[in-house]
Amino acid sequence: MKQDKSRGWLVKYRGNFTHQQVANMAGISRSYYTEIESGLKNPSVTTAKKIAMVLGFDWTLFFKDDGCETHQNTNSKLCATGTEGGLNYNMPPERKRKICPVLQAYMIANTV
Repeated sequence: MKQDKSRGWLVKYRGNFTHQQVANMAGISRSYYTEIESGLKNPSVTTAKKIAMVLGFDWTLFFKDDGCETHQNTNSKLCATGTEGGLNYNMPPERKRKICPVLQAYMIANTV
């Protein structure tokens, strides 16, 4: 039986963006992004950083088994899937809307 490796936490960060929109902003193909989100492929560090910058989370979440990160100073676990310990780690939709044009301009300006 095939093990489910999908990254549900990444779907939550993607919010209302389509796979194509995220891929365009990150400078990767839509099919590659889809494979990353579904867990069929793991991104390189460079690609993980690009996607994380676009969606507003710590890129190291790609390399954690549960999509959560533990902060040493508080020993709190912050998860992309919601809140834990009273801390919300999700980027608000209004922030995504504000940052999207900036990220698009950055990606276009840095395309060779």
